[in-house]
Amino acid sequence: MKKIKNVSIVGVGLIGGSIGLALRKIKRNIRVTGIGRNTVKLARAKKAGAVEKFTTDFVEGVKDADLIIIAVPVSKTSEMIKKLIDGIKTGTIVIDVGSVKGKVVKEAERLLTGKGHFVGTHPMAGSERTGVENAKAGLFQGSTCIITETRKTDKEALNAVRALWKAVGANVLILDPETHDRLVAEVSHLNHVLAFALASQVGENHRRNEDISKIAAGSYNDMTRIATSSSGIWADICIDNRVALLKSISNYEKKLTILKTLINKKDKSALIKKFDRAKKSREDIIRCQK
Repeated sequence: MKKIKNVSIVGVGLIGGSIGLALRKIKRNIRVTGIGRNTVKLARAKKAGAVEKFTTDFVEGVKDADLIIIAVPVSKTSEMIKKLIDGIKTGTIVIDVGSVKGKVVKEAERLLTGKGHFVGTHPMAGSERTGVENAKAGLFQGSTCIITETRKTDKEALNAVRALWKAVGANVLILDPETHDRLVAEVSHLNHVLAFALASQVGENHRRNEDISKIAAGSYNDMTRIATSSSGIWADICIDNRVALLKSISNYEKKLTILKTLINKKDKSALIKKFDRAKKSREDIIRCQK
């Protein structure tokens, strides 16, 4: 972190903006430049204090950067690196913050060979709300940030990125890209698919029934909150992590079929066992988070 004096953030939205706010809060001598296509959004980021200056010139925006943070949808990461490549100086650290790692890390490492050092990261923090207006300096406090390591990962760059995420309050977990994608499919990507499916089912089946809005309360709101997330971003995530996600969906379908069978048989005892086991599984995970 001591060597990082100039930071360029490509995509100063919720995550990129929150990183900018956090870095400028903990390190006053750091210079943060915002990069993007929309000057209105960039000006908003500067007004919020997430960046010191901004530019729509991608190459110019990274020429002095010691660290480049790419905070764009996962499907755009490789394309963005290609736009930046002519401005990246040798030895610059480049990170992303996307929710899929396998394909992204492999392509980024290839593109940056001989130029910068790529380290894939995924902060497990955020909100269904987007935009720099929802960014917070404390967004990452107490959260987990996954950093991916491969045989090509530069150790010094890895240590610098680890220090970066710890500095903004995150707990760091090192995983290989494939393990990251498999685990995140289970605890994040599947959840979003289920939330979209449930919101769709209730909405479409009861489109003309005004009573449904009167009785949809806590459990419905809790289960479907993340269905208000960006549909475009989540479509990209589902497609880019489709191998792990499809396997997770298949496993979930098997669990649901078992419950459906037990309900049909009126097997109360077996249902209670399944519910108790699920309850304990959740309690064990929550306990480990504390």
